[in-house]
Amino acid sequence: MHSIYDAFTDLVEHSDVLLAVYDEADRLRLANDAFRRCFHLAPGETPTWVEIMRRNHAAFKGTAIQAADLEAWLTSTQS
Repeated sequence: MHSIYDAFTDLVEHSDVLLAVYDEADRLRLANDAFRRCFHLAPGETPTWVEIMRRNHAAFKGTAIQAADLEAWLTSTQS
């Protein structure tokens, strides 16, 4: 029999809703499969949010950032 924790973990992992948890340094610590697919992350990868945005922007994947200066945009999102 599955515990409530196991059932919840299974639900989160198989949800189509993007779920992620970042630590105090803005590093990804947990993410479900939907989030990893959306942002093109391998299982176990733990980049920062900025690293995810830079990498996806360079590959024309993930979030569509329409800013002339990516670094200025990233800085503006962190204030």
